Amino acid sequence: PSDVNFTTTAIDANAGDTFKFTGLADATIASILNGVEGKTITIYGTDTADVELTIADVANNINVASTAILPDAVSYVKLTLVDGVWMETSRSITA
Repeated sequence: PSDVNFTTTAIDANAGDTFKFTGLADATIASILNGVEGKTITIYGTDTADVELTIADVANNINVASTAILPDAVSYVKLTLVDGVWMETSRSITA
């Protein structure tokens, strides 16, 4: 699947595998919808100046090792759906 650009705080995992934030203001992912067990998605930040995307724990939905703040379009977090929860499997943050 092609890259999915998004501006909202909810991601539909059925839309693709790679999600690129294109919002114009700081945002925090509130939920990841759908997906199938074992699917891995990658969420990238944006190169828009002074805009950060945050990925933090969301009860029964997202579990990260620690809050991830993505300051640019090459920074990412990979998440895999395990037992109905999106678990962090890797990250790369350049800043």
